[in-house]
Amino acid sequence: MQTVLREHTWRGNLDAFNDILRGGFGTPDGGFVLVWQDHATSQHRLGLELYGTLVEIIREHGSGGSEAEDGVELILA
Repeated sequence: MQTVLREHTWRGNLDAFNDILRGGFGTPDGGFVLVWQDHATSQHRLGLELYGTLVEIIREHGSGGSEAEDGVELILA
């Protein structure tokens, strides 16, 4: 799995993904909306455990999370 965020490439390390959500790696200042297209297919392909971990990490950076100041909103589409 590889995701490109502007000039930074994430290669699947969960700690690095968490750092990206904190900002400073091409993510917009003041937060952003992350729209996970076809999340049900991702859940099936990744498995429940990894999928759940990714969702949990993202939600920690949004409203009510321990790192809510990052302003990340997750939309599962």
